[in-house]
Amino acid sequence: MMISMMAAGIASQYYSPRVIGAVSGALSSTTAVFWAWAHFAGKLPEPRRDGVDPNEVEVHGEQTV
Repeated sequence: MMISMMAAGIASQYYSPRVIGAVSGALSSTTAVFWAWAHFAGKLPEPRRDGVDPNEVEVHGEQTV
């Protein structure tokens, strides 16, 4: 975060805030593009579910949350 703020500060001497915002938005979106590609390519398998099945739990008395 500090590096990106430093880079934005330096870039503000040469470019307008709109250009800096557009570039930073495009760079931030690359994470979403990567996750979407990995999801649709099957690279992100759903983790195995651990724990107890809720139907196997006995509740005695009044339930409290």
